[in-house]
Amino acid sequence: MGAHFLYHRGASSVFLDMYFVFPFLYALAAIPAALALNAPFNTNKQFIVDSKGANFTYVGVNWPGAGDVMIPEGLQYASIESIVSKIKSIKMNIVRLTFAIEMIDNIKDNGGDVKLQDAFNRALGTTNGPKVYQQVLKNNPQFSASTTRLQASFGGLQHIARLIETS
Repeated sequence: MGAHFLYHRGASSVFLDMYFVFPFLYALAAIPAALALNAPFNTNKQFIVDSKGANFTYVGVNWPGAGDVMIPEGLQYASIESIVSKIKSIKMNIVRLTFAIEMIDNIKDNGGDVKLQDAFNRALGTTNGPKVYQQVLKNNPQFSASTTRLQASFGGLQHIARLIETS
Protein backbone atom coordinates (compact mmCIF):
# COMPACT_ATOMS: atom_id res chain seq x y z
CA MET A 1 0.00 0.00 0.00
CA GLY A 2 2.99 2.29 -0.35
CA ALA A 3 3.35 5.05 2.21
CA HIS A 4 -0.08 4.49 3.74
CA PHE A 5 -1.82 1.74 5.66
CA LEU A 6 -5.34 0.91 6.66
CA TYR A 7 -6.09 0.97 10.38
CA HIS A 8 -9.31 -0.61 11.64
CA ARG A 9 -10.95 1.07 14.61
CA GLY A 10 -14.21 -0.37 15.79
CA ALA A 11 -16.65 -0.59 12.93
CA SER A 12 -14.85 2.05 10.88
CA SER A 13 -11.58 2.08 8.99
CA VAL A 14 -9.18 5.01 8.97
CA PHE A 15 -6.61 5.51 6.25
CA LEU A 16 -3.54 6.87 8.02
CA ASP A 17 -0.77 8.87 6.44
CA MET A 18 2.90 7.85 6.43
CA TYR A 19 3.42 10.14 9.45
CA PHE A 20 1.87 7.50 11.68
CA VAL A 21 3.60 4.40 10.33
CA PHE A 22 6.04 3.32 13.05
CA PRO A 23 6.49 -0.22 11.66
CA PHE A 24 7.43 1.18 8.27
CA LEU A 25 9.96 3.55 9.82
CA TYR A 26 11.37 0.72 11.92
CA ALA A 27 11.82 -1.35 8.77
CA LEU A 28 13.70 1.54 7.15
CA ALA A 29 15.89 1.84 10.24
CA ALA A 30 16.74 -1.85 9.99
CA ILE A 31 18.02 -1.64 6.39
CA PRO A 32 21.61 -0.62 7.28
CA ALA A 33 21.83 -3.47 9.80
CA ALA A 34 20.53 -5.97 7.28
CA LEU A 35 23.18 -4.86 4.80
CA ALA A 36 25.92 -5.20 7.44
CA LEU A 37 24.69 -8.67 8.38
CA ASN A 38 25.13 -10.31 4.97
CA ALA A 39 21.60 -9.74 3.75
CA PRO A 40 19.39 -10.83 2.17
CA PHE A 41 18.25 -13.53 4.53
CA ASN A 42 16.71 -16.78 3.39
CA THR A 43 15.57 -20.05 4.89
CA ASN A 44 17.15 -23.48 4.81
CA LYS A 45 14.66 -25.94 6.29
CA GLN A 46 13.89 -24.59 9.77
CA PHE A 47 16.87 -22.17 9.83
CA ILE A 48 17.24 -18.53 8.80
CA VAL A 49 20.49 -18.11 6.87
CA ASP A 50 22.35 -15.06 5.62
CA SER A 51 23.56 -14.56 2.05
CA LYS A 52 26.69 -16.61 2.81
CA GLY A 53 24.64 -19.56 4.07
CA ALA A 54 25.52 -19.07 7.76
CA ASN A 55 22.76 -19.52 10.34
CA PHE A 56 21.35 -16.28 11.65
CA THR A 57 19.40 -15.94 14.87
CA TYR A 58 17.26 -12.97 15.73
CA VAL A 59 17.89 -11.95 19.33
CA GLY A 60 15.74 -9.09 20.42
CA VAL A 61 14.11 -7.07 23.09
CA ASN A 62 10.68 -5.54 23.44
CA TRP A 63 10.71 -1.87 24.50
CA PRO A 64 7.15 -1.06 25.52
CA GLY A 65 5.73 2.31 24.63
CA ALA A 66 2.01 1.66 24.99
CA GLY A 67 1.67 2.33 28.72
CA ASP A 68 -0.48 5.00 30.34
CA VAL A 69 1.72 7.93 29.26
CA MET A 70 2.19 6.44 25.77
CA ILE A 71 5.94 7.01 25.41
CA PRO A 72 8.82 4.51 25.57
CA GLU A 73 8.93 3.10 29.10
CA GLY A 74 11.74 3.72 31.57
CA LEU A 75 12.70 7.25 30.58
CA GLN A 76 12.23 8.46 34.15
CA TYR A 77 15.08 6.12 35.16
CA ALA A 78 17.51 6.48 32.24
CA SER A 79 18.06 8.37 29.01
CA ILE A 80 17.03 6.99 25.64
CA GLU A 81 20.73 6.84 24.77
CA SER A 82 21.55 4.84 27.89
CA ILE A 83 18.71 2.37 27.33
CA VAL A 84 19.71 1.82 23.71
CA SER A 85 23.37 1.40 24.73
CA LYS A 86 22.35 -1.30 27.21
CA ILE A 87 20.36 -3.07 24.50
CA LYS A 88 23.42 -2.98 22.26
CA SER A 89 25.75 -4.15 25.05
CA ILE A 90 23.79 -7.37 25.51
CA LYS A 91 24.11 -8.09 21.77
CA MET A 92 20.48 -7.64 20.73
CA ASN A 93 20.05 -7.43 16.96
CA ILE A 94 16.40 -6.44 16.86
CA VAL A 95 14.31 -4.01 18.93
CA ARG A 96 10.53 -3.93 18.93
CA LEU A 97 9.49 -0.44 20.05
CA THR A 98 5.76 -0.60 20.64
CA PHE A 99 3.38 2.34 20.59
CA ALA A 100 -0.17 2.98 21.73
CA ILE A 101 -2.84 2.93 19.04
CA GLU A 102 -4.77 5.16 21.46
CA MET A 103 -2.10 7.84 20.94
CA ILE A 104 -2.64 7.65 17.17
CA ASP A 105 -6.41 7.84 17.70
CA ASN A 106 -5.94 10.93 19.92
CA ILE A 107 -3.77 12.64 17.31
CA LYS A 108 -6.21 11.83 14.51
CA ASP A 109 -9.34 12.75 16.49
CA ASN A 110 -7.94 15.92 18.09
CA GLY A 111 -5.88 17.27 15.20
CA GLY A 112 -2.56 16.91 17.00
CA ASP A 113 -0.65 15.35 19.85
CA VAL A 114 -0.37 16.45 23.48
CA LYS A 115 2.78 17.66 25.20
CA LEU A 116 4.62 15.26 27.49
CA GLN A 117 3.72 17.21 30.61
CA ASP A 118 0.00 16.95 29.80
CA ALA A 119 0.38 13.23 29.07
CA PHE A 120 2.03 12.63 32.46
CA ASN A 121 -0.63 14.65 34.29
CA ARG A 122 -3.46 12.80 32.54
CA ALA A 123 -1.93 9.38 33.15
CA LEU A 124 -0.47 9.81 36.64
CA GLY A 125 -2.45 12.70 38.09
CA THR A 126 -1.37 16.18 39.08
CA THR A 127 0.57 14.96 42.14
CA ASN A 128 2.75 12.23 40.60
CA GLY A 129 2.62 13.34 36.95
CA PRO A 130 4.83 16.42 37.38
CA LYS A 131 7.35 14.50 39.51
CA VAL A 132 7.83 11.73 36.95
CA TYR A 133 7.81 14.24 34.08
CA GLN A 134 10.68 16.15 35.74
CA GLN A 135 12.64 12.87 36.09
CA VAL A 136 12.15 12.22 32.36
CA LEU A 137 13.39 15.72 31.51
CA LYS A 138 16.40 15.31 33.81
CA ASN A 139 17.42 12.07 32.08
CA ASN A 140 16.52 13.23 28.58
CA PRO A 141 17.58 16.87 28.15
CA GLN A 142 16.66 16.74 24.45
CA PHE A 143 13.01 16.91 25.60
CA SER A 144 11.46 20.26 26.46
CA ALA A 145 8.09 21.74 27.39
CA SER A 146 7.10 21.57 23.71
CA THR A 147 7.96 17.86 23.21
CA THR A 148 4.99 15.64 22.36
CA ARG A 149 4.45 11.93 22.97
CA LEU A 150 5.02 11.15 19.30
CA GLN A 151 8.29 13.11 19.29
CA ALA A 152 9.47 11.17 22.37
CA SER A 153 8.67 7.91 20.58
CA PHE A 154 10.53 9.08 17.46
CA GLY A 155 13.48 9.91 19.74
CA GLY A 156 13.59 6.26 20.77
CA LEU A 157 13.31 5.17 17.17
CA GLN A 158 16.14 7.45 16.06
CA HIS A 159 18.48 6.05 18.73
CA ILE A 160 17.56 2.50 17.72
CA ALA A 161 18.41 3.39 14.11
CA ARG A 162 21.81 4.68 15.21
CA LEU A 163 22.38 1.51 17.22
CA ILE A 164 21.61 -0.58 14.15
CA GLU A 165 23.87 1.52 11.91
CA THR A 166 26.83 1.07 14.27
CA SER A 167 26.36 -2.68 14.85
